[in-house]
Amino acid sequence: MRCCPIERAIDWLKSLLCEPYIIYAMKKILYLFISIFIISEGFSQRKIDLYGNLNNTKTTPLSMVAKNIKYIPLETKNECLMSAELQIYYEGSFIFVGDQKTQSFYRFDSEGKFLNKIGNKGNAPSEYPDALFFQIDNTERKIYVVSSQSRCLYKYEYNGTFIEKIPMKATSWTIDFFNNNIVYYNFQYNRIKRKKDVFELFQADKNGKVLNKIPTTVKDEKDDVLLFDLPFFYSYNNQLFYKNAVQPYVFRIDNVFKINPVYEIVTGGLKNKHEPEDYKNLKKYADKIGVRNIFENQHYLLITYVYKDKFRYLLGYKANWTFNNVVDNTNESGFIDDLKNGPRFMPVNHIGSKLNCLISIVSAEDMSEYNIIKNLNTDDNPIIAVAFIK
Repeated sequence: MRCCPIERAIDWLKSLLCEPYIIYAMKKILYLFISIFIISEGFSQRKIDLYGNLNNTKTTPLSMVAKNIKYIPLETKNECLMSAELQIYYEGSFIFVGDQKTQSFYRFDSEGKFLNKIGNKGNAPSEYPDALFFQIDNTERKIYVVSSQSRCLYKYEYNGTFIEKIPMKATSWTIDFFNNNIVYYNFQYNRIKRKKDVFELFQADKNGKVLNKIPTTVKDEKDDVLLFDLPFFYSYNNQLFYKNAVQPYVFRIDNVFKINPVYEIVTGGLKNKHEPEDYKNLKKYADKIGVRNIFENQHYLLITYVYKDKFRYLLGYKANWTFNNVVDNTNESGFIDDLKNGPRFMPVNHIGSKLNCLISIVSAEDMSEYNIIKNLNTDDNPIIAVAFIK
């Protein structure tokens, strides 16, 4: 007797219950649950109560987070005399320095020997009209000087040779690199009262062609005010992160150029809401908390912020997600250098390296009080302290 289609279907379903298919199905289900867990973990956000920890201080030796520290005196020559307003980038083999007062850029070797100047401020095709910040492309070994006035990037070889000028679609003070492309923000990302289609983040190729852009994260017109704190990027585990001055969130930028919140930094609840800046009431402005930079590795999360006109450092321990503000024996912000018995270690408030290290700047005058560097004059160029993190 011929089986009807329904009976054949029932027999086929029964065959699926044999052991190989059961094992196969169980594996698929297991993979599905693992994928869901990973996705949910990756896109969940952790709340960091910075405001609640303002008075939570702890005397913290540098050896708690670092395995070594190296002091590098930058060579003092007429070609590279510098002010105290510096941006430092430690690449490992080289040290790049931007003097924000003179808007000049320099390259030193890993021991601080001066190698060359990078570009010049001026009106020639190879010169930048203004520049406060730069960024290093470690992959192609190029330096990008950021000119906010001209909305352009000036690209140079490490030896200072000019390569090209790259246009940007928005005014940005800093840039970064991700997936071999340039990422930058729109300085007016919160000016939404008169314009509704404001974009906040841009991804461009190395020629400046925009590949992707992300709409502003600012939705409330009350946040359309003049801001003093700049957005910033930082890297960890081959991923790029972004933080602006309005939103409490730290966003991770994924491979398809979408942003996902990973941390929420609480800086005072309703007090975090921006108001029109009152230039005559500087005390009121100083009471605001401004997050300036973040360092992250597999063990630690260090948030550099400003409160009451002073830089502070909130250190998070990922093993148990506890936090404390880092202070020395005199209750001043910064780590105690118990590795070399040097000065208080205060990490810079910008990206100092893509390596697993923190950077601090010490004046020659302050450094002369310690028996670490010989033949140091008080008016020499500053000393770079590199702490290699565990």
